[in-house]
Amino acid sequence: MFSFNVFWVCVAMVDPFREIVEDVRYLLNREYPRERVVNFVGDRYSLSVNDRNLLRRAVYSQSEIETTKKRLVPIEAINGMFLTVDGYCVLITVESALTNRPIFLCDDGVVRDISGVFGKYKQTKKTDEALELFLKTIKACSPKKIHIYYDSPVSKSGELAAKTRTMLEKYGLRGEAKAVKSPDFEVLKGEIVATSDFPVIKKAKKVVDIAAFIAKKIGAKIQKMP
Repeated sequence: MFSFNVFWVCVAMVDPFREIVEDVRYLLNREYPRERVVNFVGDRYSLSVNDRNLLRRAVYSQSEIETTKKRLVPIEAINGMFLTVDGYCVLITVESALTNRPIFLCDDGVVRDISGVFGKYKQTKKTDEALELFLKTIKACSPKKIHIYYDSPVSKSGELAAKTRTMLEKYGLRGEAKAVKSPDFEVLKGEIVATSDFPVIKKAKKVVDIAAFIAKKIGAKIQKMP
């Protein structure tokens, strides 16, 4: 079995994995569907679930890279703007940075976690810390208003939204936090969107990678793709 799970924290430094990444880039650049590419390459090399998650979330075609670059703006651009936030997308990455779980600087310049916990996400002792850190960062950027959306099918999303509303009030931020069925639709109403989800990125006008800013600020280790 050809898997790099044992090299997890430095997987991108392993030469054989470099070749696998290049295989994925080659196929994506020829417009093969992402999931089919990941499954094909993953099966060929008998990759683990974690390795496949890394390929799925971190490797992009040249056209996808250009799409993201056109939309990414610095965190300072939030000032005076209506910011919408893909709640779990940002929160999980910030929690990963706080707990030293692997996060990667992906091909398109966005920092992502590759844990694959999204649908099974559960609040931890670090959730409040991550949320506080996130909102403090937003407060310093002085947005006009902020709307944060969590996926309602995820367990206890309503509870997390209520906690977020309390913290918004604590930091004097004008806005709201809701658990909704389709956060992807709601976040696109903002002038700037905080997300790392590519399907959202490609439809947004402007995107900010707040999780990357926080990860760098706290000195978290950000792996680089080969």
